[in-house]
Amino acid sequence: MSEAGALISYVDTIGEILKDVPAKFEANLRQIDHLEKETNDLIHALELLDVDEEQAAQYATDIRKNRLERRRCKDENVVLKPLYDFIKLHPKLAKEMKTCHEETKRACKLLKGRFYNPRVRTDLIEKFEKAKEAQEHG
Repeated sequence: MSEAGALISYVDTIGEILKDVPAKFEANLRQIDHLEKETNDLIHALELLDVDEEQAAQYATDIRKNRLERRRCKDENVVLKPLYDFIKLHPKLAKEMKTCHEETKRACKLLKGRFYNPRVRTDLIEKFEKAKEAQEHG
């Protein structure tokens, strides 16, 4: 990959992070809330309903799965929180990064199509045209 291509890839990645981190963090918060309510339902079922041992064991298994998923979401948010807070502190950053991405792509396209036209040494015109064709094809 060319240096320009790598730069565009980096800018793409930054743009994806600016979009994905808040979405993932907030989705985790919603999931945590849902899981906590589900745990509450299961605990109250054990406490208040007349259930046999098999059903009680199933509720306990469900609670364990629920708590493990809740812990996974919370742990992920611990890692995402500093970046989430930074992104929220700079709400224009994602838009500015998109503009930067577009300008970077435009600059790379301009550089790729750049061609020199001799002004004085007209004997070099044909050589420069051949060089341009070779660059375009390969």
